[in-house]
Amino acid sequence: MRFLFALLAVAMVPAQETQDPVFGTTVYAAGGFEGLVYKLEPETQWLPDFKKLTAVGKLYTDAINVPPQTFETGFPGISEKFELFAIAYSAFFYVREPVTYQFGLISDDGSKLFIDGKLLIDNDGLHVPRFIGGRRKLTAGTHSIRVEYFQGRRPGLALQLGIGLPGKELQVFRCRNFQPPRE
Repeated sequence: MRFLFALLAVAMVPAQETQDPVFGTTVYAAGGFEGLVYKLEPETQWLPDFKKLTAVGKLYTDAINVPPQTFETGFPGISEKFELFAIAYSAFFYVREPVTYQFGLISDDGSKLFIDGKLLIDNDGLHVPRFIGGRRKLTAGTHSIRVEYFQGRRPGLALQLGIGLPGKELQVFRCRNFQPPRE
């Protein structure tokens, strides 16, 4: 199983890509993910009910690509927060033709992936980096995507979102690769 995880992690983080900022930056980026950051209670073991929480910060990123690692530096603008936090990322993306896509989510600790408001991947709970995949046929046009994540106690963390056609290697999901055509 560890070998399979290592292969999937390598497939989702190509060596030639530059390192993405850990979880994003505080600088607004149009057309990407917006992540709302929340502080969590020490006893948290599952994703929280985000509707009951108040965000303590915002992050922006083109890709959710945080390979397994230790995290001691904290967020930009929220530097003291390196454990016991949650992030709810949301974005819109555009597909040109109706096809079935494969999605993959690696996380340490809990995460969930929603496409068009429907749960596709449930990777919740306290755990080491773990991969779960799912497939969804998408119609041509605009779709919503939401990734919910929480980090329990340190030191390790991970959060990677991948996409690909069935039978193909997963690649890091980058919003810029799913923009509507310019008119």
